[in-house]
Amino acid sequence: MRQIFALLVMVLINQSAMAEADSLPRQMTWSAYGTTSTGYVQAIAVSNTLRKFYGTSVRIIPGKNDISRIMPLARKLAQLCACGTAEAYFAQEGITLFATRDWGPQPMRILFTNRGDGIGHSLVMAGDLGIKSLADLKGKRVSWIRGSPALQSNASGVLAFAGLTWDDVQRVDVPGYRQGLDALLNNSVDATWASTTASHVQRISASPRGVMWPAFPHDDDAGWERLWEHAPHFGKTMVTFGADLENNTSGAVPYPGLGSSYPAYVGYDRLSDDTAYALTKAVIDNHKDFANAAPGMESYAPDRQDFRLVMPYHPGAIRYFRESGLWGEADDIHNERLLKRQQVLSQAWSEATRLNLDDKAFTAAWLDIRRRHLEAAGLNVRRPVGGTRPSGGEE
Repeated sequence: MRQIFALLVMVLINQSAMAEADSLPRQMTWSAYGTTSTGYVQAIAVSNTLRKFYGTSVRIIPGKNDISRIMPLARKLAQLCACGTAEAYFAQEGITLFATRDWGPQPMRILFTNRGDGIGHSLVMAGDLGIKSLADLKGKRVSWIRGSPALQSNASGVLAFAGLTWDDVQRVDVPGYRQGLDALLNNSVDATWASTTASHVQRISASPRGVMWPAFPHDDDAGWERLWEHAPHFGKTMVTFGADLENNTSGAVPYPGLGSSYPAYVGYDRLSDDTAYALTKAVIDNHKDFANAAPGMESYAPDRQDFRLVMPYHPGAIRYFRESGLWGEADDIHNERLLKRQQVLSQAWSEATRLNLDDKAFTAAWLDIRRRHLEAAGLNVRRPVGGTRPSGGEE
C-alpha cells in the first residue's frame, strides 16, 4: 500500500511539473546588463535552473545602456529584462531617454526579483584617495555613463546624499558600465557606479588603487530624502556581501548602504498570465537550486520578495504569490495605485501624441503634459510611491 501511495504522489508531482512546463515557452529571450554585471551572472544561473527542470532554453542579450535593455521587449524580441529597477522605472514613466515620440510610457510589469538583501549599490571609490566620507568626493573625478540615465540618476542620488551635485565634482563621460570600472582601474576616474558583488570590482580591489565603499547612515533622514528625489527605487540595507567590504567609510562590517531589488525581472503587460504564472512559480519554487550560484542569490526566496516597488506586478505573478500566501490586501492597494499611475500616464501620452511638433519641442511638451496629468490626479510627479520610503532591503 505504501508503495502504491508513493507512486501516486510521484505521478501527481510529475503531472504538476508537466503542467507548469506546458505553460513555459521552450525558448525564451531575456535582456540584461553586460556580461561582467551581477545581473547577467544571476540571469545565467536562473536560466540554467529552467533548462535543468523544465527544458526551457533562455538566450540572454547583454545591453550596454537603458535603451538597449528595454528595446528587445518593446520590439517583441524578448519576453523579460533582468533589469535594474531604475531603467524599467524610467520606461514606465516615459522620462529620460524614453521621453521621445518613439517611446513614451511603457506598461512595465514585474514578475519576480532578487531583493538583494546584503548587496550594496553605490559609487565605488578608489581606495588610494584617502576618502573618509562620501562628501570627500568633492572635486574628484566621477564617471558619467553615457546612454544610461538609470546609472546617471543613481550617481546623482549618491552625490545628493552627501549634499553634492555634478557641479561639485569633475564629470568624466564613459560609454558604459564596464568602461566606468575600467576607468577606475586605470586611474581615469576616482568613482564609478557598481554593486558590491560585481565581478569587475574584484580586479580593482586587487589592484594598487583598491576600493572604498561609502556608507549611507540610515538615520540621516535629510540625506535619504535628497537621494530619493533622484533615485526613488532605492531602500536601506545592511551590506554583507562584496569585495573588500571592510574598506568602507563607516569602518565596520556590515555597514549601512543602498538596497535595491536587482535584478528585477520585468516584462510588458502583454505577457500572458499563464506564462507569467508558470515562470514565476518555476523560478521561485526552485530558488534553492541556484541560491549558491553567486553572492546574495538566496534573496530570490519567496519570503524575500518585495511587493512595494515602483512598478506594478504582473497578474500572473500575483496569482502565484497569492496562492503562496505571500500577497495580501495591502499589496493589492499598492499595486492598484501603480496601475492607476500607468493609466494616467497613458492618457497623458495620448494627448501628447496628437501634437505636431519637432522632436525637441515634443519632448518638452510631453514632460509638461505628463506633469499636469499626474498633478491633476493627485500623484507625485517624480516618486510613484507617493513620497513614502521605498523598500528594497533590510532595515
